Amino acid sequence: MWRPTELGAVIVRRELTLKIGAETRPVFLRIGVPVRSPAAEEGEPWWCPMQWDGFGPADKMCSIAGEDSLQALVLALDAARRLLPHYAEQLGGALSWAGCGDLDVISPQQDLVEAYGKVAGEAMAAVRSAEAALRDTQDSALASVHDKLLELVHRYGER
Repeated sequence: MWRPTELGAVIVRRELTLKIGAETRPVFLRIGVPVRSPAAEEGEPWWCPMQWDGFGPADKMCSIAGEDSLQALVLALDAARRLLPHYAEQLGGALSWAGCGDLDVISPQQDLVEAYGKVAGEAMAAVRSAEAALRDTQDSALASVHDKLLELVHRYGER
């Protein structure tokens, strides 16, 4: 199956910082325009080429396939989001972008989504636990609290 072997026209570029001990050095990510085989037939994928350097032996170029150009681009960004920190860890270091440590260096908002998801899951577990504890209460004030918790369980607990 055809796939690009060159980066082509660069549409995005990000400079990251790799820190290993006291040493820092730049790592560059470049993503090319999603392309398709010049002789593509229906059903053949689009490819989004990407290249990174600054890691040493882990430097490389690869292409990520998608059903259309947008999916190929989104999947390439996700692959970079997962691969680059992995290569940094293999070297005993960590990546940062724009001076922000402990954040996803490609899409920091993804870290926020995952953090909110974790908090929401923990909150829902607490709601379920409280609802179960109040299920058989005879206290009318607590019964109304139970009803509200049960409503939350039904509304958000099955997601």
